[in-house]
Amino acid sequence: MWHLEGVDDVIKRILETAIYAPSGDNMQPWRFEVSGNTISIFNIPERDQILYNFEQRGSLIAHGALIENITLAALHEGYTTYVNLFPDKMNIDLTAKIQLEKSVVSENELYTVITHRCTNRKPYSAILLTEDQKDKLLRLKEDFPGFDLKLVESIDEKKKLAETISTNEIILLENRTLHDMFFKQIVWSEKEERKKKSGLYLKTLELPPPARIIFRLLRWWKIAQFLGRLGIPKKVASENAKVYSAAAAIGAIVMPDEGDATYIFCGRLFQRIWLQATAMGLSMQPLAGIIYLHRVAKKRAISGFSDYHLKLIWNAYSSIIKSSAVDSGILAMVFRIGIANKPSAYSSRRLPEIQYDHPI
Repeated sequence: MWHLEGVDDVIKRILETAIYAPSGDNMQPWRFEVSGNTISIFNIPERDQILYNFEQRGSLIAHGALIENITLAALHEGYTTYVNLFPDKMNIDLTAKIQLEKSVVSENELYTVITHRCTNRKPYSAILLTEDQKDKLLRLKEDFPGFDLKLVESIDEKKKLAETISTNEIILLENRTLHDMFFKQIVWSEKEERKKKSGLYLKTLELPPPARIIFRLLRWWKIAQFLGRLGIPKKVASENAKVYSAAAAIGAIVMPDEGDATYIFCGRLFQRIWLQATAMGLSMQPLAGIIYLHRVAKKRAISGFSDYHLKLIWNAYSSIIKSSAVDSGILAMVFRIGIANKPSAYSSRRLPEIQYDHPI
């Protein structure tokens, strides 16, 4: 029996490393079932119900990153992985079954930085990527047929992209539905963060002292409405755009289609890019708000959004496409990358939720 040969311990170690995958607002929407040498991965939709995660697309990307981590951790333990995506058409929450087979230990520098990878929202240096760094990043897409990776380095195009991307903040602070969902995810104190081990920890937002005061006030909708009339959302967007543009590059991942499995593969590529960046001493921050809102708008699933906000979403998405030079495919992810000081704080992780089919 596999579990009598110590594979339970191996799988536990693999999953304890794998859960350091990124997920929307650090909601970690996954659980595991283990049967012999097979890991079944399940999505937990109720963990992330924010509108940005419409149709669980953000969670599928997170599961892709998780699977990438499992593959790397398994190789480190001396196991090859065989991944079967969406094996049960009757259970859409079963995203993958992964079978482990004994192989040889394979060391990979990306494995060594899994637990160090994090979202860094600090200001970045404008120092450009070296040719070697760009080459290493761009070559990663070769393992993902139909995918493309764009790196925008032009100062003017980065500024345009940053201003467009920050439109998300205007909509977030002016729309009641998005506002309430977003502030519900915020973890306000270190004590709360240690207890919950999920959510968007306030200190990771890297807000300067004056902005922290305004941010705390903004969580109350009536105050947000009042500050909105004073132009605060546009001011927030303008300040964030300055931060976003001062990076080595703004990256964009383009997918061939919008299939469920394609989102998983996107997550794997995104995680591989992020791990490679971390291994090279670079920082990253996802900036995908407008992309997710565009998907909601395209599916006509938005309620309570003004015509003004819908126009902002469509115009912003079109501008991102143009500035990123995306001429075909589906824009799936945008991020900034560059050199930065270490984050002021890190988000915690829950222990993996594992159910075994035998006593352990």
